[in-house]
Amino acid sequence: MIAVIIGTYNRGHLLRRALQAYEKIKDLTIIVYDDGSNDGTDKQIMDYTGKSVYTYMGANQGWRDSASYLNQGIIFALHKLKKEYVFITHPEIIIGETTIEDSIALAKDDNTWVNCKGYYLTPQQQAEIDSVKWYRDLLEVRKLPNFYGNTLSPEFQGRTDYLPEGIEKHEVWHSWIFGGGHRDMWLRFGGLTEFKTWGSVDMDLQMRRMVGGIHTVTPNNPSAYVVHQNHDEIAQRDMPSAMAALLPYHRKEECFKPHLLINPDAS
Repeated sequence: MIAVIIGTYNRGHLLRRALQAYEKIKDLTIIVYDDGSNDGTDKQIMDYTGKSVYTYMGANQGWRDSASYLNQGIIFALHKLKKEYVFITHPEIIIGETTIEDSIALAKDDNTWVNCKGYYLTPQQQAEIDSVKWYRDLLEVRKLPNFYGNTLSPEFQGRTDYLPEGIEKHEVWHSWIFGGGHRDMWLRFGGLTEFKTWGSVDMDLQMRRMVGGIHTVTPNNPSAYVVHQNHDEIAQRDMPSAMAALLPYHRKEECFKPHLLINPDAS
């Protein structure tokens, strides 16, 4: 019934932590696209006890936008596995106790996108929680020292709305770290637009939803929050380049790209 698609490159240790949260969910298939990892990512999938499909895309030959293989995963989930709900996320995202359940409850039709709120941990906070089995209760992260009012990682400097106290005030959360919806929504809205700049796909996805009139909804149950575990190396996004690469959308119909999710086996 449910597919969660994860694109990854050399994040095996983060993927291992993420997969633990999915193991107890029934009727869920994890679909992983590995962009040429050489860190044992494949072993993490082998050790996962739930249903999974793993695709190794070959040795990394340079830039390959995540949209290209996330779209492959969405196509596979919709047309091969016939999944009713499809969500996309990252290997560093840990879902909460009711994230899947609450997201499905909101994913009602072909005009609704579900976005989950996420707590963004600093490298210091992640190092502290890595020393215990905190994932047994995701909300334990709130007990970390200076969790509220913390100093954000470099990639979020100047964005106080990404602080936990800011995130908790939002009724609707637009940052894509875990999102998706009903199969009818995907078939109508289409896949992700591929870019050559890191970060553009996220903002394009949001812009297309807003201009196209796709409603974004957010689970507000604290148990449905997700946790964003920082990468070990924090890379700075070139936001001016990412913004400059965005496509202009002037008409509603421009935002819908169902051709990106065409079943290649369709006659």
